[in-house]
Amino acid sequence: PDVLRATLTQAVAELKILEDAPWCSSPPMYAMAAARLGLRELAAELITQPNTTSGTSAYLASGHCRMNTFLPAYTAANGALLAAVAMLVGGWDGDGGGALPG
Repeated sequence: PDVLRATLTQAVAELKILEDAPWCSSPPMYAMAAARLGLRELAAELITQPNTTSGTSAYLASGHCRMNTFLPAYTAANGALLAAVAMLVGGWDGDGGGALPG
């Protein structure tokens, strides 16, 4: 687990997931990995990240995630966000059974 934690932390930093995620679905996937590795604060930061500084990966008021002008609605991001929230709140097999495991 220590190697996985270090790898995830480095990947989030080097890929600039919190500053400029390439796709809206990336941060929720990293958040689920962080939760499984016991990095609850990183998971929360990833799941609640603001829209990126470059304007990509922006969630619109409609709930759609716009990927610049070439992809007006990226619904995979909505599914990823819902899956991550469900996992962080509901837990997973082997999470220890505590409340809000992620």
